[in-house]
Amino acid sequence: MSVWKGAETDTRFEICIAADHPAIAGHFPGHPVVPGALLLAEIVTRLSASGWAITGLRKVRFSLPVRPADVVEVECRPKAGQYRFECRVAGEIVARGALIGPTDERRG
Repeated sequence: MSVWKGAETDTRFEICIAADHPAIAGHFPGHPVVPGALLLAEIVTRLSASGWAITGLRKVRFSLPVRPADVVEVECRPKAGQYRFECRVAGEIVARGALIGPTDERRG
């Protein structure tokens, strides 16, 4: 049986994407929005650097736009072989979903 090498407790951190990030240019000129893929990439990069083994994402939902320079509070919790995450800006949920590890038997 393989073991998912990752955190066993809740993890919290903040992400802030600068307005001059290359992905922002042209992403809705006049009304800049952080692309969801960029936000997810930042979360995965941060967690992977901390030793989390992440192989995919599941059921990711974006409920509100994230603007450049917004402070995104990320909370990840282990649950049933996955890590559930929520992203908030000023207390409002902007995204949520699950990070998949190598031992999650439901991935496919």
